Amino acid sequence: MSPYNYEVLKKYIDLEKKRGNQIGVRRIFEKALEDLPFGRKEWTDYIYLWLDYAYFEEFEAKDIEKARGIYSRCTRLISRYGMFLFPEVWISAAKLEINESDFDKARTLLESGIEKSPAREIFQIYIEMEFKLGHVIRCQTLFMRYVQWSKDDDFCSWIEYTNFEKSQLNPNRARFIYDIAISQPALYKCRQLWDSYIDFEVSEGEFDKARELFEILLKRTKNVNVWIKYARFEAFMVKDVFHEKDVVKLDEKLKQNEEEIVDVETSIQRVRDIFRKGFDYFRSCEKPHVEEWARDILLKEWEILERGFGSFGDVNLVIEKASRLNRKNHGILLS
Repeated sequence: MSPYNYEVLKKYIDLEKKRGNQIGVRRIFEKALEDLPFGRKEWTDYIYLWLDYAYFEEFEAKDIEKARGIYSRCTRLISRYGMFLFPEVWISAAKLEINESDFDKARTLLESGIEKSPAREIFQIYIEMEFKLGHVIRCQTLFMRYVQWSKDDDFCSWIEYTNFEKSQLNPNRARFIYDIAISQPALYKCRQLWDSYIDFEVSEGEFDKARELFEILLKRTKNVNVWIKYARFEAFMVKDVFHEKDVVKLDEKLKQNEEEIVDVETSIQRVRDIFRKGFDYFRSCEKPHVEEWARDILLKEWEILERGFGSFGDVNLVIEKASRLNRKNHGILLS
């Protein structure tokens, strides 16, 4: 039998397990692991055979010391040859120590994993462990190492970091981290990161700060989706108008309070100003196909919001814009 035919080896091991022959299982594992593989696929199968061996000792044979020994041998082997990274080994070894409540050993393994086989999952498990232990400062230190390790365009690590600070009810620190993140050249216009930052300010009730972020983002990118989200944000400020299905009841409710009407009219005017600015920008765009497509989308979205404003809306504003575009580009149909 070929030492690299791992599928057959696993079937052989399963057969010995069914027979309850733990000595036979260990003998097969040890024999199969004697021969080092060559290619990437063979190395992957080989390392997972080590993991199967460790799992067998930990969960089936219930021999924690033997499982520790297997993980130790495997990590030394990977460190020695270093052709491929297998963070799964350090993660599984650390999980064993966490289950055994030996957190110092878990830290040693996770630190070794970060040094020799760094991966997102290692940082996440390490941070989760420290968080459960109540070590907030250690978590913050790990997050700083995490974002420094991650790729330049990796926005996920930054968002995870800010989410952690939010969970600690520390909005100023979260805001500080967001500011650092959006200053990174590779994340300068990252939509997911900016969306997360803006949503955070909205959730904090910092609407003026959210507006500032939209304005800064529009200086960096004129993507049509940014204009639309900005307009929707202002529409959301219209005291539930945007989300209310029954327009008649809305009108009655608003007319009972003059201050509400003032707020509504101010927010609606902001929505219109955003659409006008976006429309004017794409009208002067040097790419005709982009110009027509973007203005089409803006007008359709604008019309939807105007209708949602009930008696405060003015669809004629959109129709007028569409008519001018229609004359120039042979028509745009509004819903």
